Amino acid sequence: MQRELEGKAAVLRLDVQDAVGGDLLRRFRVTGVPTYLVISASGEVVHRKTFGFPDRDAVRNAVQEK
Repeated sequence: MQRELEGKAAVLRLDVQDAVGGDLLRRFRVTGVPTYLVISASGEVVHRKTFGFPDRDAVRNAVQEK
């Protein structure tokens, strides 16, 4: 999915136990790990999936809409 979204969206993997990951965990109210978020350029969460794998079509649609 990372290659497919190249040039359209950045794909980041964060460790919730380090400072940056912990800050984002609180900012986006992550309640379980793993959590997949699609965040618009304005900082709005446009897709969220906690546990399991994200729905590829839902992620593609969220990226295309924002």
